[in-house]
Amino acid sequence: MVTARDINDIQALKPDEQVLVLSLVKSFVKSPENTNEDQKRLARMRQKYVEKKPNLEHLSWLYELFALMQKQRKRRLKNAFEFRTSELKMSLDERQHLISSRYESDTPSHQLVEDCMLFANKAAARLIEGVGIFRNHGVAENKKILKLLQELSALGIDTKFKPNLAELIRDIQALADEMDIRSEVDKLIIKAQKKAEYASENAGHFGLGFDRYSHFTSPIRRYSDLILHRLLKARNDEKAYNYLLLNIKSTCESLSTLEREADKVAWDFMDRKFARWAKTQIGRKFKAYISDNTGVCLAKLDDEIKGAEVILIGENSLNLLQKIELIITDADIIMAKIFGKISQKLESK
Repeated sequence: MVTARDINDIQALKPDEQVLVLSLVKSFVKSPENTNEDQKRLARMRQKYVEKKPNLEHLSWLYELFALMQKQRKRRLKNAFEFRTSELKMSLDERQHLISSRYESDTPSHQLVEDCMLFANKAAARLIEGVGIFRNHGVAENKKILKLLQELSALGIDTKFKPNLAELIRDIQALADEMDIRSEVDKLIIKAQKKAEYASENAGHFGLGFDRYSHFTSPIRRYSDLILHRLLKARNDEKAYNYLLLNIKSTCESLSTLEREADKVAWDFMDRKFARWAKTQIGRKFKAYISDNTGVCLAKLDDEIKGAEVILIGENSLNLLQKIELIITDADIIMAKIFGKISQKLESK
């Protein structure tokens, strides 16, 4: 049986144990390491949800799993970052025209699944020695961090540069929390970071705080995960393993390129849907905020439609995150661009 101490320190798991987080939980359920406060909180959660869904009692181990993942998340975030960003979602009608858009926030259930997937990915990466397929994320370049600090200064967040980037980012996030602009500031921090990429040699994942990381949990939608599954299956077959590693470096480079292209296609699709909608809204006013003031001034709608990017004509002196009301003046469906002008500046609440 895997002990609670083994689970509490994921690093202690040996490669040949090949035990992922979900399979560990049932032997952790009665762990003495849970404090009385933890147990009381879990009891309240269980009572709350089981009352609404009585048939969930046999799944009560999920509450213990949630508590375990919360502890692991807290430990991981000592060397990593938590960004409060929301995913933009669209609703379309039967003719594929835009009805609405919204930002979808994570729930505790989302967080639980995400944490389990992170540790499954990490556990799988630890089983690959030497060359393989890894998901690397490097430390941001100093010049981008200095630019970030300039942008934050305009928002009233004055922080001096620190060589310890992890500490610097946590300082920034703490000040952003005080000013209630954490999600907006997190987007700026992410923009200043390097992009994660696939590589045949491990270089660690700065953002997640992992010394080894890969993608394992989604083999039906990501080819990188499928490659990793094949490598793990062939670990005891040297001939098959070496065959899978043929051209692995160029394969990783291609995967990174294709990932960026796929992301671009997804954003282009959304931009075009927004532009088609905006073509029917010429002359209407919408609330928005300044999302970029370097070069061309850009605003993002924050009204009945959220997330649509608008190019502001003749504006170049607006503060980042400044709340405004704009008028849509034109839309180019082919180029997927929306144009507008400011009708008034709004006071921040």
